[in-house]
Amino acid sequence: MDRTKHIGGSDIGSVVNAPPYGCARKLWYQKRGIEPDYAIEFKGHLIRGTKLEPLIVQEYCEKTGNDVRRRKTIQGQREYEIGQPDRIILNDPRGPGILETKSANERSFRKFQKEGLPLSYQLQIQWYMGHAGYRWGAFAILEPSNWRFDHFEVTFDAQAFDLVREMVAQFWAMAQGEGEPDRLPVSDKRCQSCEWRHSCQGVALLEAVDADDTDAEIPALADLAQEYLQLRDVRDEAEEAMESVKEEATRLLQDRAGATAPGFRVLYKPQTSMRVDSKALKTKFPDVYEAVVKPSVSRPFRVFPA
Repeated sequence: MDRTKHIGGSDIGSVVNAPPYGCARKLWYQKRGIEPDYAIEFKGHLIRGTKLEPLIVQEYCEKTGNDVRRRKTIQGQREYEIGQPDRIILNDPRGPGILETKSANERSFRKFQKEGLPLSYQLQIQWYMGHAGYRWGAFAILEPSNWRFDHFEVTFDAQAFDLVREMVAQFWAMAQGEGEPDRLPVSDKRCQSCEWRHSCQGVALLEAVDADDTDAEIPALADLAQEYLQLRDVRDEAEEAMESVKEEATRLLQDRAGATAPGFRVLYKPQTSMRVDSKALKTKFPDVYEAVVKPSVSRPFRVFPA
């Protein structure tokens, strides 16, 4: 199916610029058929989701007792409005519902359980429910590394659906040549890895990362830079997951300095350290401050997509 001819559920998050990945301008480039400046990145998580979809569906059916089936593309009233839900839920007293399957890493799974589903997911299923005429739907989410599963039900929101349809109509007009979406701020992280970042932001993106200091070209750095960014993402995900675990653990500890668990001792003691208040020292004893302060030189290693 030619994705330039329609707006589907997976496009809705970009239409509304929903963080952390949605961008209306990037979607505009795609729908206009404009070639990207850089090769489309390998989206391993999309392949993972497709491969795991049957297993996630099976988990959902086993956990809920519901039956599901596939459904052909849902056609909206306007020619460009379509929906391709993963499954239709059957044998529920509320009538048929939409089932969307998602796979998630540990960080995202914990975040979903703690904060709820992201806006892009919620609007995607509203898009499907509205065009199908269904009153409810559900997300089935699997974290495959530890095989943790959860599901979340959603009720149809007519107001949200109408608002999304209006925003889609405005976007579609732009995709047909009537204007173009606004750019995101050049500082937005979404711009740094966008395949159209040069066409969209031009020299502004280069100026934001001190491009004048990168006049030498060393081709051998390309693979290392790519690997560095991938490892940084893994590190960031691990740190966020650790912080989420820490928050949950400290909630259980409350004001206790520590506790035991089978096979573990967990400490949460307050610690006091003495530090120099540089601001107060500079204000009260400027001569002393000037005598002891010294320049600190560092060379931070940073990588930005060009």
